[in-house]
Amino acid sequence: MSMSAIGSVFPMTLDLPIDAIDNSLWQGWTAGWSHVSSYSSARSALAALLRVKEIQRLWLPDFCCSALVEAAGLVEISWYETTPDLDVSWQILAQALRPGDAALAIDYFGRAPRPEFLDIVRAQRDALWIEDRAHALNPGLPAWGDIVLYSPRKILGVGDGGLMVSQSPLPNPSSIPTAPLPIAQSQRQLDPKGFKSAQWFSAFRTQEAAFCVDDGRMSDLTKTVLERADGAAIAARRQSNARYLAAALQDLALWPTDPIDYAPLAFPISVADRDGLARALAEQRIYCAKHWTDLPNDPALFPGAHSLSAHILSLPCDQRYDERDMDRIVTAVRVLHAKGAR
Repeated sequence: MSMSAIGSVFPMTLDLPIDAIDNSLWQGWTAGWSHVSSYSSARSALAALLRVKEIQRLWLPDFCCSALVEAAGLVEISWYETTPDLDVSWQILAQALRPGDAALAIDYFGRAPRPEFLDIVRAQRDALWIEDRAHALNPGLPAWGDIVLYSPRKILGVGDGGLMVSQSPLPNPSSIPTAPLPIAQSQRQLDPKGFKSAQWFSAFRTQEAAFCVDDGRMSDLTKTVLERADGAAIAARRQSNARYLAAALQDLALWPTDPIDYAPLAFPISVADRDGLARALAEQRIYCAKHWTDLPNDPALFPGAHSLSAHILSLPCDQRYDERDMDRIVTAVRVLHAKGAR
């Protein structure tokens, strides 16, 4: 009998309370902030922010997705380097920042930056600091950015959404939602074992490709899910699953000594033959993401980031799964790695 699929597209999040709950994702992300703005996607929220703030130069990490460049539009982009373990080359950034610049940093895989970087943020208050929490449900530390961005469809089964919070006024979207319908998530919901992966994954790729920078708002469906989804329970399951993988795969982990005191997006490992291992795992119906294969900068100028991009593989550890599923992942990774899918 074929095993159920692990990873890839989330099914629609439907098993929820009738009303909003106190420990919801929405509350966890918005409580304590004076201003909240919800766009169709995080890239649209970022684009609106840069436009309204009249930012002339945006600093981006060399390891990031192309959607950030799309959001920047005509804003000048300067790149800063990350290390092989995704730390920020903070000394170079500190020296290069100018008053009026905006600097964006990513809480990679849901993990907050190291204290040395946060020291820069506290010291250089004439820059606009943007905290990209697209990977993050709860990084385990208070938000450090002047602006904080979330992307709920990376965390649970919704089709759109870009949430932006700040203590300062924010731009607001139009009254019309413009994101694609969550067809992929609906199809995945109707296929609980994941046997029709070609169908829902194809729909997912089409859906993701349709996102663009626009002025549309978050859909009512996504906001409702965020108001009713138990953020604490989701975070606890993700953390427990990641710790299981960390104990069993420490030698392959990107962060082998990480205490995992945050709610991770996925569990990143680094292997020589990332693509070969990903294909072999997919044959066993374990679908792993690659963050990222399309870095939007010159590999000759940023070889470290591009090298990491070629080796990092994101093992699923989200709230859909339990220890038995993590054991299946560990066993498959160990067997395939030993066979040479390296």
